[in-house]
Amino acid sequence: MHGLKIDALNKMYMAKFPKGSPFVLACEEGNIEDIKCYVDFYNDEKKNTGWENNINKVGKDSNGKEYTGLMKAAECEHEDGVKYF
Repeated sequence: MHGLKIDALNKMYMAKFPKGSPFVLACEEGNIEDIKCYVDFYNDEKKNTGWENNINKVGKDSNGKEYTGLMKAAECEHEDGVKYF
């Protein structure tokens, strides 16, 4: 179920911000429901290596600058996103 949602989120974020990485973009936008969806997907041990390996990866924001999701959420002062981590 999460895989279909992730595919849709990835397409949406990449269409809106082609220079960025979808998870980092969700953090930049402060979309807590999207952030939760990514974390749930990454935490699915049957399909992935665990959230720590994916959540802490460096990706790109809407300007193409490198950040982790947590770094971008903090910079943009998205308190809910920061607390969720």
